[in-house]
Amino acid sequence: MDGPVVVSDISSRNRNYRVQVGTGRGYMLKQAIDPDGRATLAREAAVYERLRLVSADLALFLPHCYAYDAAEGLLVLEFVQGAETFRSHHAATRHFSTELAAGLGRALGLLHRSTSVDAVSGSEEGSWILNLQRPDSYIFREASSGALDVIRIIQQAPGLRESIDRLRASWIPTAFVHADVKWDNCLAVSPESADGSVKLIDWELAMIGDPGWDIGSALGQYLSFWISVPFTGEMIPERFPELASFPLDWMKPALNACWSSYADAVGLPPSLADEQLARATEFAAARLVQTGFEAAQMSQQITSPIVLHLQVAQNLLERPLEAARRLLGIRRPYGLTGTTRRSGIKCASLSDYLTKIAAELPPVLFPERNICDMGETVSDVPWALVSVFGFERPLGDERTASDVAFATTVGGGGRDLLNGRHPLIHYSLPWPPIAEFCSLWNSQESLLFNSIDHVWFEYDVGSAGGRSTRLPVSISTCRPAQV
Repeated sequence: MDGPVVVSDISSRNRNYRVQVGTGRGYMLKQAIDPDGRATLAREAAVYERLRLVSADLALFLPHCYAYDAAEGLLVLEFVQGAETFRSHHAATRHFSTELAAGLGRALGLLHRSTSVDAVSGSEEGSWILNLQRPDSYIFREASSGALDVIRIIQQAPGLRESIDRLRASWIPTAFVHADVKWDNCLAVSPESADGSVKLIDWELAMIGDPGWDIGSALGQYLSFWISVPFTGEMIPERFPELASFPLDWMKPALNACWSSYADAVGLPPSLADEQLARATEFAAARLVQTGFEAAQMSQQITSPIVLHLQVAQNLLERPLEAARRLLGIRRPYGLTGTTRRSGIKCASLSDYLTKIAAELPPVLFPERNICDMGETVSDVPWALVSVFGFERPLGDERTASDVAFATTVGGGGRDLLNGRHPLIHYSLPWPPIAEFCSLWNSQESLLFNSIDHVWFEYDVGSAGGRSTRLPVSISTCRPAQV
């Protein structure tokens, strides 16, 4: 070995050691301390071996597994250099990266798509939290008084117990799932890494299960971070969201990126998109209940943030699809290509879309030359930037050409794309004044950050046409009050 060997004890459930060899490769050594630990460690070792063989693309999202010694109950993994957990990263940067969110969504989508199986009733019972409203004697022996209070709230809150019962009954084990997706198990890898921005770790609970539990847990982590407000005393829970250290609006582009990248990676048909998004939202609610219960287990009394977790969970379960749209801000595809809801046309740029719909446009309003000029003018505009678009043309003057305009939104990921933070598209603005405006729009210290929801770009195509002679005019509109 070249250089000194440094061993650090970072134990938790098992004996965990970080071994650093000089300035080079690092290792994570996990050793079981009891029979239960040996069983979960054996499962984790089998998971790494199985997933490595299933998909080379999926393997990029996993730390490398070097060795497993069943006799010693010892697992040797890669210690990912320069990585930090999502929790640490988001708390430190105060920014919710769409790139990381999309990486997590893609990792889970690849996992579920590459390990899908025919549903087998009873093959796995589902997450334990879905049975919490009907506890067995073991819970009463092990639960703290705070945890017992959580159980009582679940049982007494109108509709909450029934909603969890329905979710448990709908559990369909159709793929291999991580089963413990939380920010402490998601690593943000250094941008210099050549093999992906995200790593999923701690596969000890992995099983054949319902894919909705994984993606729902991923979405639920953002909500939990939002409502984990450090307040106590007499303040009512309803006021907590407005006082949150990390407003939910900051997270909506990341939530959108996570879900949309997941849907794309798993190959979700458009006809099932709403149904599966609603299920993911219901599982996000269940994950909030689990987070609240786990926090209560460490306390002798229930705290206001725990109550807020349960309250938000109940609201999500009552109207899951509406909550996904209005609360989480998940609205439209967020990928390299967009799809119009009416026609199903896929395209990479606004110009590409104009070309594909040209035959449907009335020639009296849109002469062929005008369509070509508009297409040339917006040929650099990625379709993923466009939330709404339209035309402007004075009627009654056939000599006047139509102009084209489009709007981009925060929820649709437009602000991230305009500032170079889209997970898939590298896009640089060719217009310095608008680039300066978008930089301010992206700064959390600017008044524009929370006051502007969408920006319109209008191209005055005119009779000259051509992108070299026309620049867009940016028109900003303020976000309506959040409902």
